[in-house]
Amino acid sequence: MARSATENLTAWKLLLSLAQGGGISEAAFSAGMDIAACSRLLRRLEDELGFKLIDHFSRPAKLTQEAVSILPAVAGFAASFDRLQSACSACRSVPLAIHLGIPVNVARRGLSAVLKEYEKIDPAMQFVTVSDADHEDVLDGKADVAYLPYRPSAEGLILWRINEIGNCLLASPAYLARCGVPKHPRDLIRHSIIVRSGRHYPVTRQLECEEQRVPLMSARVAFSGDVPSGREALLAGEGIAIDFSFHAFQAEIEAGLAQVVLPGWHRPAWLMTLAVSRSSMSNTRLMSFCRWFAAHEARASRIRAQEVREYVAKIKSRD
Repeated sequence: MARSATENLTAWKLLLSLAQGGGISEAAFSAGMDIAACSRLLRRLEDELGFKLIDHFSRPAKLTQEAVSILPAVAGFAASFDRLQSACSACRSVPLAIHLGIPVNVARRGLSAVLKEYEKIDPAMQFVTVSDADHEDVLDGKADVAYLPYRPSAEGLILWRINEIGNCLLASPAYLARCGVPKHPRDLIRHSIIVRSGRHYPVTRQLECEEQRVPLMSARVAFSGDVPSGREALLAGEGIAIDFSFHAFQAEIEAGLAQVVLPGWHRPAWLMTLAVSRSSMSNTRLMSFCRWFAAHEARASRIRAQEVREYVAKIKSRD
């Protein structure tokens, strides 16, 4: 629905500009509008008020007696809005530290640049990253906002759906040379695996490839736990990693320290979600950041997903 002219601050400021005697052209210039748009807005204002504001037959245009009579109130309204803007700017200048929970499995490469980009919007906002904070940490106040690999119950939370993200299975060349390369997920019954686990981390029970679903079965679990320890187990050749993000291990893949196994197969997609407590709704700066970050990550995650698909397709074409 179009905003009415009486609710449009620009219309009232045009009236104040006309009171200075410069005419429509100078009023339009001061508002950054073309003359035609300026004239249309003023006519809409007159129509909504029910009386004339401008004597259109004089050159330059002059205000009517009715317009002159309301000028003090218009000036007061514009001044009040300017004071409101100054107060809001002052609030934005107050330092605000945001404790942001980021999964360890999310690539840190580029994250600092993303947060620096937002600091241009709100220069007084600072970010403290908290590794693997979950939605309970948000509800308990240990984190202000958390980027999650799952979608929690919405009770007490405001949630932004980011994207569904897949991954690749990874192993070290040393492990594959020693234990062989699986050709199908069923072959994992003869292999050791490395899995991610945590308080609310979605447990991997099957592997997927397009429409195919296969139960995850292995000879043994070589490691179950956090990403840093799992990384060590992967690089030490202890098994095939099931739950690691491609981009979190991109440097190791490019260096030949890890390689994709069973290209095209992956754990069920992570339901990437941004969560903040409903008690934080009044924190407009935090909520503005959440909306911005969710939109940014939605775009960025689509690009990352396409990069994974292209990498896997390249491997399959070589095979």
